[in-house]
Amino acid sequence: INRLVNFINTATAEVIEANAEVMEANATLSRMAITDRLTKLYNRGEIQRRITERIEAKKEAPDGENATSIIMIDLDDFKHINDTYGHQEGDQVLMRVSDLIQQRVQGLNTDASAGRWGGEEFMVLLSDEGKQRATKIAERFRESFAALQFPHGEKITISLGVTEMLIGEGADRPCIRVDGALYEAKNSGR
Repeated sequence: INRLVNFINTATAEVIEANAEVMEANATLSRMAITDRLTKLYNRGEIQRRITERIEAKKEAPDGENATSIIMIDLDDFKHINDTYGHQEGDQVLMRVSDLIQQRVQGLNTDASAGRWGGEEFMVLLSDEGKQRATKIAERFRESFAALQFPHGEKITISLGVTEMLIGEGADRPCIRVDGALYEAKNSGR
């Protein structure tokens, strides 16, 4: 009986260990599926999913509650960095920017998410923040970015767009609106 009990205990421990390894592998795969490989921020699919999820939650909230804003960030003249210093330097710039975005998002006293929207564009989702506060947060992003030093010595600037999600609209409208605000910033001097 003791040998049988030992066998069962050993087999059970092996199954538990194998399950833990499988669960850890699944967690790793899940993170990889929603994370941009270079920047370690959410990928576009995940940040877009979060925006859609927030809009759906907002539809059920009473008018005026659960303000939600998004900030779109774009590196100005980023092609110049890649063309002049190479894509490896461009990748370093993107990683520094994403680190700064992640630090700023984690420092907020709000439920916020950040993701790489594409190329040199980033999106920050600010739950429970109206446009006025989101604009102040965007300005702090800009100031923090302006203080960054890059090895090649060139000054890199960013342009930002801010919008607040409106009750009853779909996920595409605020994304179109924030993109328009971003390009308005670019056209008015960056």
